[in-house]
Parts: sequence; C-alpha cells; structure tokens
Amino acid sequence: MAGIDSDSVTIEVYFPPTVQIKFEENRTERQLNCVATGIPDLYIFKQWEHWSEYSDLIRYLPDSGSGNLNLQIIEGETDRYQDRGIYICKASNNVSLNGGDSFIPGEFFLNPKSTPYFVTSNNKTQYGVLGQTTNITVDFVSFPEIKNISVIFDGIIHSIENYTLEIMKVMDTVYNKTVFVNGSRLMMTVEVNTERDFKAYTFKLCNQIGSDNLTISLHSASCPETPEIIQIMPEKTQVIVQWIPKFHGGFQQSFHIQYRRRDVQYWNTKHVQDHTMNIYSIDGLTPGTEYLIRIYSSNRKGNSSFSDKKPFRTDATNEHGNLGFILLIVPFVIAVAVLYWQYKKGKFFF
Repeated sequence: MAGIDSDSVTIEVYFPPTVQIKFEENRTERQLNCVATGIPDLYIFKQWEHWSEYSDLIRYLPDSGSGNLNLQIIEGETDRYQDRGIYICKASNNVSLNGGDSFIPGEFFLNPKSTPYFVTSNNKTQYGVLGQTTNITVDFVSFPEIKNISVIFDGIIHSIENYTLEIMKVMDTVYNKTVFVNGSRLMMTVEVNTERDFKAYTFKLCNQIGSDNLTISLHSASCPETPEIIQIMPEKTQVIVQWIPKFHGGFQQSFHIQYRRRDVQYWNTKHVQDHTMNIYSIDGLTPGTEYLIRIYSSNRKGNSSFSDKKPFRTDATNEHGNLGFILLIVPFVIAVAVLYWQYKKGKFFF
C-alpha cells in the first residue's frame, strides 16, 4: 500500500576451462594453438607434452605464455616424421572443482603424411642357416599406407612374392628417446640354398608421398659343414693327414682330428686352432698298427658332423724315416764336398 522497491544482484559463476587444440600447418612450420574457454578468461599455460601413441613420453616443449606451440623444421629431417604423436597442453584459470587440479588438459593427435621410413631398431645384420628357409625382417612406419614393395639384390630389382605384412607397434628413436610407435613389420622368406644367398638385400618402400630404402646383410649363423679328409700319409710312428675345409657357417672355425687304434674304443683328439691350416702331423703312434681317423670342425655356434672314419696302418719298418734321413744328410755331404773343392782351388778363404 505504501509502494514498491527493488534491487538487483549480479552473481558471477567461475568455472574451470574446457581446453581444445587447433592445428595449423604451412610449408615452414606446424602450429598448435591451445584454446581454453572458462570464467574467468585469464589463463596460465603449462609446458606442452609430446607422447607416442603407446603412452611413452617423448619430450616437453616450452610454452610461449600464449598457449601456442610452433614445430619448426629440423635440418636434415625433410619429412619431419618425428613430430608425429599426441600433444597435450594444460591450461588453468585458477578455478578447480572439489579442490582438484586447476590445470585442465587438452589433446591432439598429430599424424602428418610423409614418405615411409625404417625405424631405428632395425637390425641391419641378420642371420640364416645354409640349406634352410629364413626370414628377413624389417620394421617401418608409413602414413599413408605402402603402395609398392621391392627388394634389390645382385644389382637387380625384384618384386617380393613370399612375404607377410603385419601392423604392430615397433620400437623407434624419436628425438633421442626410445619409444614404441604404430608401424608395420615386413617379413620376406629367403631360401638359403647356397653360400651366394648370404648377401645384401635392399628393401625399397613407396607410398604416394615418396620412398625410402634399407639394406640388410644376410649372414650365415650355423654350425660349419663337415671337412673332408683327402689324404692320409702314415709312417712308422706318425701320420700326416690332409683335409679340405668346407663352409665355415659364418664364423671362424677350428678343426679337431680324432684317431684311435682299431682295437680301442677311446678316441684321441688333436685340436688345430689355426683355421688356415689343412694339414697336420700326429706323432707317438705304434709301428705296424691299424688306426682309424676322422675330423670335424667347430665355430661359436657348435660342431659339424664327423667325417667318415678312414683306416690306415703305420709302417712296421722305418723306411720313411730312413728316407727322411737320406734327404737331410745328402745335401750336407754335397755342401761339404763343394767347400773342400773350392778350398783346393784356392777360391775360398776363411
């Protein structure tokens, strides 16, 4: 009845920001912009984080204070594939809910298109076994997907027929950090039939952006092949054995000669450490006795099979020994005779 009065109250509600990342790209750089929306609209930004797809932290990147991140060109890295991954920015307006962290994260997955590349974890030296099937394995990353795969060996480009391709996580070094990334594994089957199959194989991968290549050297990693005895020369108390070395299996090999009397089961062994030797003398044998002899070789992977057992019989007489004595003494006698003749002629002075 007396009248009406009114007043107004302004209530300002604070709430933490929502954070999004906007991406821009040009020929010189990639730019990530951290866009925060909240009240109040005054924001603090933390340093950026760069993660792999498999939650491996790659690096921290400084923020300019404005929430913007520029990824500059790295000298020598024309495709900038190392920039690939998840980028996280965190912004705060000093408002938190229920006393929690006031910094709110935003994420962006950067997956730039580039030429394919082989990851750093590839083993450029791989091994096979002579006479067996082996697989040469290479890991790579390619976005977009591979359009063509070829392999070069013996100076000729070959299309690959016997291979498998599997998408999987592979290990790589990104900005000097070893992490897992999303990639692929290529396995090519090789029939190792001869020693000539142990050689260099260059893999070439192509997508719609470009190509890359990697050379793998296939080495042997097997036990050596069995050497072959080609000659046995028995004397009265010794025997000289000669053999032909076979394929070494990819490593330095040594030879082992075993011998025994025919009426004894125990084998005596002589080790020939010098891998360049293929002839050896065994002493201390019994004259006029039958023996068996065999040989095998070894390397760091193991031993070859034994060669066939070869029989021989030592001499009952010392014919070879006498012959050796004659071969030694005759040149001495001749030398003495020549010196005496020169002395008599006056052509030699002491």
